[in-house]
Amino acid sequence: MEAGFAVLAHRAPPVCQRLVRRLLRLGDVYLHIDAKVTLEDFVPSGIEHLPGRLHLARRRFNIRWGSFAMIEATLALLAEMRATRPYHRITLLSGDSYPIFPDRRMREFLCSATEAISCQPVTRDSRRVRTERIFMPDTTMGTLKAQITDRFLAPSDVPDLLAAIELLQTRAEFLQRNPVHIGGQWWSLTGEALGRIEAFLQANPDFTRHFRYSAIPDESFFQTAFMKAVPHPERRVASPLHIRWDTKPRPFVFLLPEQITDLRASNKPFTRKVAEESAELLDLLDAEANSEA
Repeated sequence: MEAGFAVLAHRAPPVCQRLVRRLLRLGDVYLHIDAKVTLEDFVPSGIEHLPGRLHLARRRFNIRWGSFAMIEATLALLAEMRATRPYHRITLLSGDSYPIFPDRRMREFLCSATEAISCQPVTRDSRRVRTERIFMPDTTMGTLKAQITDRFLAPSDVPDLLAAIELLQTRAEFLQRNPVHIGGQWWSLTGEALGRIEAFLQANPDFTRHFRYSAIPDESFFQTAFMKAVPHPERRVASPLHIRWDTKPRPFVFLLPEQITDLRASNKPFTRKVAEESAELLDLLDAEANSEA
């Protein structure tokens, strides 16, 4: 059963290079490098002997935190993957993630029928404002955390503004039909589940339009589509990534070799975020890759 990995990278090039090498032992890697950074810094060399194949994204997006460009980059990678071969499982990862499981245990997970994605309803959650209101996508005004003096509309933003006004009139009815679910951005889904999500998106083009004009859609787009499109969505498990949110700043950044104890105890296949200077920690994880644990 073939596994594919969709990787979105924008920071920590040394970690990304090591991640790609590890993943290529397990399957094919489709790598999107943010348009703001230098592509060559993230692409590892000497991978010709590894069993997996590395594919660089044909189109690179300028991704800003909380923008729909994150979804566009993911959808573009998925389209390239579907056009290449029918993967049993596709896992979406950040370039600063890393495998925790040894390879044998990882292959067991990748060959399983488990759907791993975090989805929580937000009907009574303060975060529902992200979709109840209209947010301008990828414009100066729509940039989250922008300076007050930078929040303005340019003439090129007018089509987005008119489209947003039109969508606002149908947003309440859309949310009734599509109860929003929220969760961590990163997931690992079977090809069957992703096929159902693709069919749902094609049959419901308004779904993508509405989420384009929402805030932080990477934490709700696939989660909501999964709950709508996949039979028995309650059988899923949570996100396959171990991410700690109990520190400030958040999330916690893994750096030191002794933190491998925390990673092992998580019982998760992957972790995030990994520091750029974490070579000793990654050496330990790599040393365990061929173990029988």
